[in-house]
Amino acid sequence: MLAYDFMPQQPYVSRPEAEEFLAALDIALKSPTDNPVVFHVWGIGGVGKSTLLKKLVEDRPNFAIPLNNKNLIAFGQTEGINTPVALMRKLHGLLEPQFLNPSWFGRGLRSKPDPFTECYTQYFDAIHQLQDEAPNGNIGTSAEQVGLVKSLLKGLVQGGGALATISGNPVAGGVLTTASQGTDAVVDSVSLALSEKDRIQSLIASHKATRARRDLQELLLEPLPKLTQAFVKSLSQWSTQKPIVLVLDTYEKAELVTIDTWLWRTLLSNTNIWQYSIRLVIAGRYNLLKRQDWATVQQNNEIIKLYGPDTFTQTQTEEYLAKIHITDPAKVDRIVRVTKGWPYYLNKIRENQKSIDPEAFTQDLATFLVNHLPSADRATGKRLAQIAACCRWFDNRLIEFLVQQFKLLPPLLRDDAASDQSACFTWLKEQTFVEPSLGGGFRLDDVARDVFWASLWQEDRPTFERTHDLLARYFKAQSDHPELAGMPISEKYENDDWREHRGEYLYHLLFTRQANLQTVWLSHLLEATYLRQPELVQAPLQTMTAEYELIEYPYLSFKARKFLDDIWPAIEYGQAILEENFLNYPIRSKKFILESLWCDQTAIIQAVEICLNNPTQFEGLAQFAALLYTSKQCTEAQKPQFLQQAKAQAKQLAVVETSEFMADLWLYKLGNSFNYAGLLEEAVAAYDMALAINPEKYEALNNKGCVLHGLGRYEDAISIYKKALNIKPHGHDSLYNKGIALGYLGRYQEAIAAYDDALFIKPNNYK
Repeated sequence: MLAYDFMPQQPYVSRPEAEEFLAALDIALKSPTDNPVVFHVWGIGGVGKSTLLKKLVEDRPNFAIPLNNKNLIAFGQTEGINTPVALMRKLHGLLEPQFLNPSWFGRGLRSKPDPFTECYTQYFDAIHQLQDEAPNGNIGTSAEQVGLVKSLLKGLVQGGGALATISGNPVAGGVLTTASQGTDAVVDSVSLALSEKDRIQSLIASHKATRARRDLQELLLEPLPKLTQAFVKSLSQWSTQKPIVLVLDTYEKAELVTIDTWLWRTLLSNTNIWQYSIRLVIAGRYNLLKRQDWATVQQNNEIIKLYGPDTFTQTQTEEYLAKIHITDPAKVDRIVRVTKGWPYYLNKIRENQKSIDPEAFTQDLATFLVNHLPSADRATGKRLAQIAACCRWFDNRLIEFLVQQFKLLPPLLRDDAASDQSACFTWLKEQTFVEPSLGGGFRLDDVARDVFWASLWQEDRPTFERTHDLLARYFKAQSDHPELAGMPISEKYENDDWREHRGEYLYHLLFTRQANLQTVWLSHLLEATYLRQPELVQAPLQTMTAEYELIEYPYLSFKARKFLDDIWPAIEYGQAILEENFLNYPIRSKKFILESLWCDQTAIIQAVEICLNNPTQFEGLAQFAALLYTSKQCTEAQKPQFLQQAKAQAKQLAVVETSEFMADLWLYKLGNSFNYAGLLEEAVAAYDMALAINPEKYEALNNKGCVLHGLGRYEDAISIYKKALNIKPHGHDSLYNKGIALGYLGRYQEAIAAYDDALFIKPNNYK
């Protein structure tokens, strides 16, 4: 439960297992090298996990524990902790004041920046210079440079580049080997314009702010490991003053592919945090050791100490009731039978002791939570809470919409209420089982939501489904608001408001019986993968796995459960397994993906087949992406067919998409794909389409020259390379390729001069 008020009058009933758990934590902080690093409290909501954390905070004032204005760090409740770097920054910022020496400031002195502050500042200072200054140091940058820096940052935000060990997208760049048509079948090595990853490396290697700083280049390219090491170094220095306990509550809501993977793979496995008086206390619904990666880490190092609280025994329940002055045997017996020893419900009795009616106790826990109401209002209060429980969060506007649809009257109508609908919202937010949510709205606490949601599903399935259908339509309408509807789809995915509303739509859609559910989900998955915005489809899935194990999810139809279970590898790693044929990856890259997803190769192949088995069911960008990705997965003989279909779809996209987006599509997606498929004339046509949109597109000119080169049209290729060099005089690719073409024409002195120029400006990624 998430009751972080930590009211001093709240009674505490000691449980031997809890005392042993806390004692083990104390020992680990005194002798860190010989004891577990992670102390994990797990179990379903309502068994007392948060009460144990409260006990930890209250009884150990000599510990440094990061506390904010809502107290403990909790996923889904604390803002700004959705990525590893954001989490480290939040923890660091909350801990730092506990170790600052006030006397320094009294003398007008400032302490030296600690390692994490220094590393973090160094990273973002360099990012700002890359974004605001040209490589030569002048103010002002090109759109391409800004885009590269944006991609660099996106890798950090999405977990530091979880796919960094996979060598980029081979279609977007690298070295192309082609047979020179019309020649003696000599194989030429002609370099395409650099892929995005390579262009980022080239920018960092050549920029004035970073070119002479090898350490800074490494930080920018691999920021997460280095920032994590700096974070641990800061904590290790502080821990010499007093022990540090990092508490992470509601861990089931943490992002698995970013936060969870970073925690076990980077923080615990690649730093020396275990040597210091620093320990992590993780509280959540699920046992970490049920996951393959955590089980492997535990097997190798035994780093986790587990505690799974259970319900109170009858004796412990009676002890709790005695502490809140309920001792009448008949009342005690009734409460024991109704609450079944769940600390959450006993706490609700304490909170509502003045108004609660013990005579109204029933086996129905949803009614129990509203039995402080007059009997005439209980059914309405329960139904209102049930409908609110279908929402992940709610505000006045959303509750008014639902109340109007169901024609509900509020319990205890207030005289000063502007309307019945607003009175319903007012009543809801005043309930003890309702708490503020991120973004300024409200939500039912986790246990109450489970109870009311389950009761609605069990008692009135049609209303359960109708509520989610209404919510899906509501959020779809919000995302289709006139201010957002006119945007190209590529811009919508960059818009925070659109993504938030669309994500809610996808979540609620899963609980409905809408016939197009699977097509809608696959369409958004393909678009999100293509546009490098996987969080749109990852967030709803993460929400669901935080609520229940996916395969056992009680409120989803069997068909919806199986669908999600089948496609989740594509949701988590769509870029890796859709944009290229997974079977063609090197063994090391395959192993990385399989370990990260805890699945086998068959599951990945099945996910790809589901996504791509019928491209024509989609529209717009989703259909283009499906056709393009199918061309990567199919046989060589089938490639021309799917690429031609993708080309036809691209022409339709030009009507609704931005010119910059379409130029990149023709260049990097279609042009290079035709090129690699050996369809060189089609590749030239695609590059020409990109150049018709943007004649100054260096990469399109260079790549067109490569294809003309492959066709044996060396004079034409040289002419195109010259145009490219007029735009980018120090373009390594065009200089190098020009040298090759000149060599084929026997103009060896000119070729050598071109090679020399290319070698002089050779970026680090060319060996």
